[in-house]
Amino acid sequence: MRVMSIFGTRPEMIKMWATLKKLDELNFDHVMVHTGQNFTPELKDFFFQDLKLREPDVQLDIDTSSYGAEVADVIRKSDDLMEKVQPDALLILGDTFSGLSVMPAAQRGIKIFHMEAGLRAWDSRMPEQRNRILIDHMSNVLLPYNQYHRENLLREGIHPSKIIVTGNSTFEAMRAFTPEIEASDVLSRLNIEPKGYILVTAHRSENVDNPVYLERIFDAISALVDRFGLQIIYPMHPRTKSKLKSISVHDKVTIMPPLGFYDFNQLLKQSFCVLSDSGTAAEEGLFYGVPNVSLRMATERIETLESGATIVSGMSVENITESVVTAVSQPWNVRYEFEEGHSPSSVVVNAIRTQITNFF
Repeated sequence: MRVMSIFGTRPEMIKMWATLKKLDELNFDHVMVHTGQNFTPELKDFFFQDLKLREPDVQLDIDTSSYGAEVADVIRKSDDLMEKVQPDALLILGDTFSGLSVMPAAQRGIKIFHMEAGLRAWDSRMPEQRNRILIDHMSNVLLPYNQYHRENLLREGIHPSKIIVTGNSTFEAMRAFTPEIEASDVLSRLNIEPKGYILVTAHRSENVDNPVYLERIFDAISALVDRFGLQIIYPMHPRTKSKLKSISVHDKVTIMPPLGFYDFNQLLKQSFCVLSDSGTAAEEGLFYGVPNVSLRMATERIETLESGATIVSGMSVENITESVVTAVSQPWNVRYEFEEGHSPSSVVVNAIRTQITNFF
């Protein structure tokens, strides 16, 4: 039984980590494919040192020079690889361009398994939203994290027999690496105290490529420093850093390169609040009990909203700052309970084994 897994971003690696390991350990004929975007020495270290994954079998070296080039290259190169490898199943996660490999897979009759299915922000302007809908409706087996996401799929007419709720694979990785996360000395290296800083991560193109929004984020950061007197820690992608030439940065803001999995999770866990446009950061905040303000107009992580863990701020300076004030003071309705002994990766692997056997 040959299974091809395709991924391209660090969040995808984290969320697929346990499933990728199990596919290898349980002797599937597993072809692991990285799209090749920014596969730097640092990313290799992330594979080997933090996640303890083997090196991918194939790197596609996708052209990221433009939207059209990236979409076309993912489809063309994944199709060429499928012609060569002849997989029985394709495993993908989420809403990035790597998921567009469903198009050649569906054309070839390869059975498609989609982890993190059913997320909806109800905003068609977001490329991720468009990708999610396309990927879900082309997949054979949809693997949502929870009942919220399952209900989204049912509302869109997807038959319940195609849907298997798995639980959240992000939490599985976080639990598995708890000792390593706890051992991180990132706070002492940065000379900061627990709850003495706000963690910021903003990387989405609609924020960092929009000069007005980017300036508002930094204006809100300055207002938060004045209000709370806390340090701001901002692990920043090089692409974002290149946009800061005309932005005024408060002297209590520490900008640093992106962090590894252990350091970032320790930093998030000990923060006063997280200010982020990342859906994964909202999930991690929910897991650790840390308030999160989402620098977006909408979110697909409805469970984090209903629990009180996340507030969607919008992009005005006043709304961002007041959202932080509310987030750190409001009571939570529900704390997420990670079911002891539950393994989302086992659910996924068992689904692949069962469905492929039945398929043939």
